Amino acid sequence: ENEDPSNLASSIYVANVLNVFFQTTIKGELDRAQMWLDKWRKTHEAWGAAVELIAHQDMDVAMFGIQTIVTKVKTQWTTLEVEKQVELLTILLNHLRENYSEPTKVHTQLCVGIAQIAMHTVPHAWPNFFDDIFMLTNFTQKDMRAGLLSLLTVIPQEISSSYITKERKRQMQSLIKTEIPRLLKFIESILHPEITDERLKKSAIIVLINWEISTKYYNELPDSLNYMFYCLENYTNLVNDISEFLIGLLDSDINSYPNILNVLVTKLVSLETIYDRALLEDNSDVATSLCTLFAQTGDFLTEMFIKDPINGPKLAEIVLKCTSHPNRTIALNSCSFWSALEHNLEMLEEEDAELKEAYKPHFYNLVLILRQQCIFPQPEIMANSDSEEKEIFKIFREDIGGALLSSYKFVGNQLFDILHEILVKDINESTRNNQIWTSIEATLFCLKSLMNSTKIEDETPSLGSIITNFEYLPDHPQLQKTAIRLLGELAEWIQLYPQYTLLSLQIIARGLKSKWTQYAASQSFSEICINCRMHILPIFDELLNEIIPHLNNLHEYSLSNVLEGLVQVLYHIPIEKSGPVMKNLTTPIIQRLNHNLHNTNSENRQKLLMLDLTSFSSVCAYISDEGRDPPVYTSGHPLYEPYRDIWPALQEIFNMYINDERVLKVVCRILRNSNKSMGREYFVPFLEPLLMLLAKGFHLNPSRIITTAYCYSIGIYFADEPVEVKQLFANTLQEFANKFFLMMEKDILPTRPDIVKGFYQCVISSKNVMPDILAATSSGDKFFTSAIHLLDKILARPAFLQLIEFIKRYVLDQDQYFRNIVLNNFEQLMKSFLDGISGKVSRSFLPLLSELINLLVMSYYEETKLVLYNLLNIEEYPTDKPTPEQKQQFLNNIIQAGANQDKSKVSDLTHDFAILCRGFDIHYGSNTKPFH
Repeated sequence: ENEDPSNLASSIYVANVLNVFFQTTIKGELDRAQMWLDKWRKTHEAWGAAVELIAHQDMDVAMFGIQTIVTKVKTQWTTLEVEKQVELLTILLNHLRENYSEPTKVHTQLCVGIAQIAMHTVPHAWPNFFDDIFMLTNFTQKDMRAGLLSLLTVIPQEISSSYITKERKRQMQSLIKTEIPRLLKFIESILHPEITDERLKKSAIIVLINWEISTKYYNELPDSLNYMFYCLENYTNLVNDISEFLIGLLDSDINSYPNILNVLVTKLVSLETIYDRALLEDNSDVATSLCTLFAQTGDFLTEMFIKDPINGPKLAEIVLKCTSHPNRTIALNSCSFWSALEHNLEMLEEEDAELKEAYKPHFYNLVLILRQQCIFPQPEIMANSDSEEKEIFKIFREDIGGALLSSYKFVGNQLFDILHEILVKDINESTRNNQIWTSIEATLFCLKSLMNSTKIEDETPSLGSIITNFEYLPDHPQLQKTAIRLLGELAEWIQLYPQYTLLSLQIIARGLKSKWTQYAASQSFSEICINCRMHILPIFDELLNEIIPHLNNLHEYSLSNVLEGLVQVLYHIPIEKSGPVMKNLTTPIIQRLNHNLHNTNSENRQKLLMLDLTSFSSVCAYISDEGRDPPVYTSGHPLYEPYRDIWPALQEIFNMYINDERVLKVVCRILRNSNKSMGREYFVPFLEPLLMLLAKGFHLNPSRIITTAYCYSIGIYFADEPVEVKQLFANTLQEFANKFFLMMEKDILPTRPDIVKGFYQCVISSKNVMPDILAATSSGDKFFTSAIHLLDKILARPAFLQLIEFIKRYVLDQDQYFRNIVLNNFEQLMKSFLDGISGKVSRSFLPLLSELINLLVMSYYEETKLVLYNLLNIEEYPTDKPTPEQKQQFLNNIIQAGANQDKSKVSDLTHDFAILCRGFDIHYGSNTKPFH
């Protein structure tokens, strides 16, 4: 462990260390072996020893050797002498030729290594790359086609994933395009019916998928597709891969080649027998792949299919089979077809009306099939538990709603007539069969799904009849829940036809009394109140008398929904009545809150307080003067008394639960909403104690919840407020700043990005309303300095984002106060930019760095140019990788691109300079001499 790895770099010694690494269970030995191997991999001597390890009999050792080669080729290729480069390439090719009997992970990594060498050397040092790899099969008696296919598979993958410049990627992609005809001929020879090696055929298809070949090449080699369908019909294990390939082909430029298109259409429809066979053999993988292929065919080629009197309806019949299949994945995969079909049928001209009629039976059948798919399997288990299976089924039902909507768009209100007829029949049957509830529930679910997706304004008598039939539904929790939620989805329709309002509210009120249905009922109650509030006003007092006694029995979220609905109606009653109603709604909540605060054991107190606070918050949140003429409150603001009554309890709860984010969040929500709703005139008595409470709370728990409450509070004031009001906010902001900068000094902020964002919002809100209080606290200057300080930290992304937003919002608007702040910190800011490029932050930060330098050049052209020039003239800064000439070129180009506001160019320059600074050659292989 004390030995320099370069002194013990023989393959035998490394293999021994690897044996320790792979076999030991002692953590200390494992850590030492790992550390030594990491150091060894970076040495120059590792090149030779790693090559020897590739031939090791132990697969794990051989894998370590080839992975070392791949890593060093990617990052240290130019450190290897040209003769050694040629030698390494020859060895890798020989290994591929001589040992490729069965594919292994080692062989795959061999291919990756060869592809990475190509990334460095093609075409300038290895101009005959493709000639050489296609000649692999001529060097030995062994069948090298599998090895060549593996190499061809990884080439486009490595081009796509390698950390190289965009220009280099385009160059390599252009080179491989020139080889497509040769590739296709090679693939065609493998897909030929005379070749029976299924493994080879599978590898060949994967190559085609990875190369993403345009249809025009298949147009020149039509036998390739014929052989592909031959494989599809005769090799079950290839169906998934061939389906993926054909879907990619459908999504390309296939419409430009009618002959290829006709072949595909005819062949695809003929695959029905293979699909039927897969269903018969219970081969769900094959059935799923074919179903996806049929559906995608419809998506891409519907316009052509619907005008084909034979193949069009035939394809629709096949997809109906898929939709009706009990395997949910198969059924779901087919649903996109119906949306595409409906859309293209609607686009047909009037003279094509007969074509539309030909597809109506398919959409009628689709409604029945989808309804059947929505029936609960294993009804009692599924309906009465929170099992994972139930959740999966619920998601499935929601997802097929799109196909149901397609049916409605095509057949119109007749769909409701169909579902209404089924519903009435099932309700009559329910008196004799108590299990029929599943069928009724599925019908109601389909209606709910439709109403959620579309707006119906017609009277539609069947909808009214459906509502009146709710009185006769079986009393099953899941059925009642779905029926009640359907009423919520029908709220907009009920608004147009108010004769159903009272009946709907009565049904929902019954649902509030049951624990199984109360949440669904609360949602629908809120939706009915929001949409039908004008129809509810005449019966509002009676509604309150019915609902208020049950409020204490509702759980948190149900209560919130009910109160939201009530307040929506309350908003529209005469102003002089709002105070008493608010009193009636909030008094029992405040009484219960005080009781739970002082007379409940600590174990249950938090839960009960959350329920009470949420209830009060729901009421307060929707009392606002926005959207109507400013009222004249003859007896004070309707929130004044409730807020006054709850204020002592809020203070106590705030201090008691200062470290409980859930409680703190709802308390602060009440504070800010009350402030906002009551306005400056009525909230003045509470302002000072509120700000003192927030300042004290931030010192104990610097939470973003507290800073948000501050921002809401200052947001309702103006720049010409009395000095006493300004001083209150200045004192609070100073307390925030003291805590913030103390945390910065203790290096805590990098792990609390929420505090960075929260304090930033306080600075900005204060600047918007009362800019003079910033100068009094120096908060803006200190915040900017701290944000730059955070750029060096590993979790500094929030600081980056705030800096950029800061510059966008204020510096670009020529705000002199903030422009001076930036100038005072300019050199440190530019140093952070260069440090970030050089590798002190991950590559994921490069877009942010690019945006930052672009903003600075736009706002501080001369300063940026001067400071960058001085920093880049420091020897071996930001790293020792770029030459002085390269640094000067970067400076000139980035300044020019920023001045031209060319964001794309700035992004490319930042990306390329980062590659260079981090040890990658910007041209990725330009230093490699030609192989001889």
